[in-house]
Amino acid sequence: MSTKALVTTIIVFAVLVGIAVMLNKGGPQNAKSSNGPAPILQLDPAQIRTIRVDNNGQLSTVRRTDAGGWVYDTGSLQWPVRPDAPNDLLRALTNLTGTDADASTSLGEQTTTITVSLNDNANRSITIANNTVGGRSVARTDDNKTVIIDAQLLDAATRPGPRAWRVASAMPGMGPVEASRITVETPDASISLARVDGAWQMHAPIGARADEQAVRGLLQTIADARATAFVDPPALPASNIMQLDAPAMVITSQRDQRIIDDAGKVRVETQSRQLRLGGPASTENTSIYAAPDAAPSFVMVLDSDLTTSIPTSARHYLASNATAVRPEDVWMIVIQPDSGPAIGRRRVLDEWFELRSDGTIGEAQSAPVEELLSFLANTPGEADIAAGDMRSLAKVDLLDAQGGLLDRITVGYTADAQLMARSGRVAWTYASINAPAILAVPSFADLPALEDRPQVPEQDPNSPIKPK
Repeated sequence: MSTKALVTTIIVFAVLVGIAVMLNKGGPQNAKSSNGPAPILQLDPAQIRTIRVDNNGQLSTVRRTDAGGWVYDTGSLQWPVRPDAPNDLLRALTNLTGTDADASTSLGEQTTTITVSLNDNANRSITIANNTVGGRSVARTDDNKTVIIDAQLLDAATRPGPRAWRVASAMPGMGPVEASRITVETPDASISLARVDGAWQMHAPIGARADEQAVRGLLQTIADARATAFVDPPALPASNIMQLDAPAMVITSQRDQRIIDDAGKVRVETQSRQLRLGGPASTENTSIYAAPDAAPSFVMVLDSDLTTSIPTSARHYLASNATAVRPEDVWMIVIQPDSGPAIGRRRVLDEWFELRSDGTIGEAQSAPVEELLSFLANTPGEADIAAGDMRSLAKVDLLDAQGGLLDRITVGYTADAQLMARSGRVAWTYASINAPAILAVPSFADLPALEDRPQVPEQDPNSPIKPK
């Protein structure tokens, strides 16, 4: 063999020996890590659907939702929980190891049983002695295997336990963004609001436009309400103490969610929550009892300020402007004064012209029309449910390009000389504001007596500016 070939052979041999040594050194360590203690319960956390904890007779169940979150499940009610708590319990359960113990070892009188249900409807459980010694406890699996385990699993299940995992929100998932409808009821009033095509509308006590900011404020107040404590059976006070059978206020909120099923079809699911505000929960009257439904499985303790921070007058939620029609969407205006002929205006591009009774147009100033539209659409008034105390002086019809009626507003005065606009069942009063000049409304002091008012002249039935 040549010298060169011999050297090459020696080098290759040395490399192979080195690799063998390295593998020999790493072998035992790798074997130890891969052949370490096997988990007592062979479980995949992703396949666990429910967790049931029976702490010496106190039952609690949490369930995984389709969206991947967790809820505290009482059967009739599902309440969101902090996601870290059940995840910590599952981590401790699925990684649980221990030391074999004699099968006759007693668990004692007080135990905690953790039962998990899997997606395939199979159940696995482990029962743990509540008594711990040196941070360890005796446990027995559902296949009668007795082991000594670390107390970490018991702590995760019972200290403080699923009941304390509940989120503190008084109406979870019903904030300003999520809520679709809300009703506030008291013994004296009921207000119902709903989001329609992205805008809030009042449905009760009347149908009317709602003030977006006022509704958002209501929803935010409720979203910010937090339970300072949860009270569960058997610790519930007597019903006459909680006063939840005849609550001071009942808030009902609904949330519509669009769901796409496996077939690609869209369906709407509606989630509903209720909050019943009852009597004082403290001698200082700083807190109140509250329930999530009429037959609650638990009650909450809330700050008593919540009751007084929610306006219960309908006028608070009414839109503050007389019309929702945007000025740029108005193409024609017809004004019928209390006396005198009708006034017509038509927009051509960005200018306003007189609309005559024969259908022709003439020159007119745009500024008075723009003042009127700004008054109706942008000037806030004090809204309230309309009563019969307005003296009507002019009717204003807002029309689209084809002459379709967009809105009709009546303008006049209240009995105490305040300017008022009315549309439908809502009226707006304006303190210290004069009527737009184009309406030709006289001052309140210059109004003729009702019996002296001149008759409205008869209108040409073929006139294009006849009020709709």
